[in-house]
Amino acid sequence: MSIDPGGEVVESRAVNGAINRFAVLVGVFALSLGAAWWLRHNLMKPDDPDVGGSAITLADQPVIAPGSLPALEQLNRESMELAAAVTPSVVSIDTEGVEAVRQLTMAGIRERLRKTQGLGSGVIVSKEGHVVTNHHVIAGKQRYWVTTHDKRRFLATKVGEDVGLDIAILKINSDGREFKPLTFGNSDDAAVGSLVFAIGNPFGLGETFTAGRISARERSISDTQRDLIQTDAAINPGNSGGPLVNINGEVIGINVAIFSQDRQAPGSHGIGFAIPSNDVKATLESIRLRGVPAIGYLGVQLDQLTPVSRRLANFNGEYGLLVLKVTPDSPAEKCGLKKRDVITSVNNETVINLTQLMTLVKRSKKGDELNIRVWRQDKEVALKAVIEDRANVPFYQQEDYDGRLSVDRVKDLSQLKLRSLSTEERARGGLGVMVTEVPEGSTYHGYLLPGDLIYSLNQQPVLDLEHCWSLLAEKAAERVRLGCIRRGKRYRIELPVLRKP
Repeated sequence: MSIDPGGEVVESRAVNGAINRFAVLVGVFALSLGAAWWLRHNLMKPDDPDVGGSAITLADQPVIAPGSLPALEQLNRESMELAAAVTPSVVSIDTEGVEAVRQLTMAGIRERLRKTQGLGSGVIVSKEGHVVTNHHVIAGKQRYWVTTHDKRRFLATKVGEDVGLDIAILKINSDGREFKPLTFGNSDDAAVGSLVFAIGNPFGLGETFTAGRISARERSISDTQRDLIQTDAAINPGNSGGPLVNINGEVIGINVAIFSQDRQAPGSHGIGFAIPSNDVKATLESIRLRGVPAIGYLGVQLDQLTPVSRRLANFNGEYGLLVLKVTPDSPAEKCGLKKRDVITSVNNETVINLTQLMTLVKRSKKGDELNIRVWRQDKEVALKAVIEDRANVPFYQQEDYDGRLSVDRVKDLSQLKLRSLSTEERARGGLGVMVTEVPEGSTYHGYLLPGDLIYSLNQQPVLDLEHCWSLLAEKAAERVRLGCIRRGKRYRIELPVLRKP
């Protein structure tokens, strides 16, 4: 074994180095603590030693003393009173339905049914529970649920609709319970600048009350929807069908649309539209009395002008409609309209397109007079037509008028017997109506059989019995293609055109 004669010296140096390093660390730590203490008590010392930060002194008085602005305070109180008075009559509407969706599979194109849901708003207008909403809120849906202000949820039934006006009437199934209705105001008195309030269920959030003014009147946002009230009261998706009320809590409009350039996320831009209450009230009254809306009838077939028809009529005007046919004993014939006349204006309003004139006619009431100016044989002629109610017009006139048949005439001519599906059939995913009888001699004998399930008509899903008859009435004067299930197999059946005997 060997001994390092300098081992003790080496060991002593190592111990001294460790002690020196430890001393340096202790010194650094002590210096850091001292620096922190100095900073806290000098540079970061609070103004108030009783607070752990800067001093906070809150204001204890409003900038405007209570009672200094009595007019605004009164307006605020009255606005709250109005909201409390009208919101109990506004309801939320949830809809459920199914739609046929086509899918491309390895075996080809097949159809499947998909459940759909929607939401909107409505307003109670009778103590029996009649609710006015937009037609587009319930369109294509089979079930309608109404949630009232007190959070009660009821199943509702469709009483009637006016597709052109975009109005539908529901009836709450409530076993005789009475409701608080709102009154219709006179929309003709709603002047630009008037204060209005919109109530509804935007985005499904629940009752929402917004304020604004009437920005304009007689706005047209499409060829089929005319004479709307424009307002800057906030209206958002889900507000459709809710009321626009005046300062008396009267319904002067039914909210129907908004203007938004963002199609992906539409919202309020201060431009909303409402259907005037006078139009809504007239439709409601007509549906109450007859089950259908009142539709004006003139009895004329028209077409847009072409270069050829312009030359034949020797007409050089910019706008006009060509008369193709005048129905016998109709208001058009009685006032003197003739084939090949060019209608240039109605009630001093230039006729620009067919939709404009047909909308004007259909919205006219029985007895209304239309001042019509026509171009005939190189001169202008003034005529006056007295509108009739289409519901009172004989069937043949209605058919000549627009090529459609009434529901009752379709039932008479087809002699079909149909039934709705049972609850059990619907629970199993059933959709459509069942054929129960096809009498010999009927138009559809040999085409349909008892037990056939009709689930689509012209590629539109048949939702229920009422929907099936309405689709047939609309298309019976044209080619009708049915989607049908017979003994478990799907068929496409083309039905003959229904013709009056």
